[in-house]
Amino acid sequence: GIVDAEVRVVRSDGKVMDFNPSGSGYFVWQPDSSGIGVIGDTYTLEVVVNGDPYTASSVLKRVPLIDSIGFEFRTDQIFGDDGIYANFYARDFVGVGDAYWIKTFVNGQYLDKSTELNIAFDAGLDAGTAVDGVVFILPVRDLINRIGDDGLHQSYTEGDSLRVEIHSMSLEAFDFMKIVRDQINNSQNGIFALPLANARTNIVAPDGKSAVGFFNVAAVSTAERVVE
Repeated sequence: GIVDAEVRVVRSDGKVMDFNPSGSGYFVWQPDSSGIGVIGDTYTLEVVVNGDPYTASSVLKRVPLIDSIGFEFRTDQIFGDDGIYANFYARDFVGVGDAYWIKTFVNGQYLDKSTELNIAFDAGLDAGTAVDGVVFILPVRDLINRIGDDGLHQSYTEGDSLRVEIHSMSLEAFDFMKIVRDQINNSQNGIFALPLANARTNIVAPDGKSAVGFFNVAAVSTAERVVE
């Protein structure tokens, strides 16, 4: 990680948020009482490394509240163990074009396998699903359950703590994450695997330089529940 960069984010009203190095390439900004901003604000990332400037911008998008997290005992599972499984319930906003990244934490640990990457376009999996302004469809709600290294679903046990977060994303960030997920899982496609390529970034690099990754500012809604 780079430790000697200058990192800041500038909000559309001129507020500057300077990020300070905290080791191993991490840079941290501590919000004050004024908070981070409001939905619709534009944020510009400015990073200077060895005199070279890198920039990107993102608009803070809206995010729906999580109504609840529910559990049910499932039997005769084909792709996993019989046991307790979870669903979350939230309603997408009316209006086509909202995108979300749903993150799940079990006993404080983030579910970070590529097969557990849960992104949604409106209330569905992608733009082709064509569902808007309704409760997230079952495949999205169901992907807060753990998936083992063998690809099979893993049930929860009583006492497990489950936290679900919905992060808002720009449509460009959604496309980036979708490509990243497809590239990571590409090896499962055998002879039909696609040629590898970096997902397109929104980071503008100086001439002769390049950058990977994506800059997105998210509003977040959160719900927690213990398995009973």
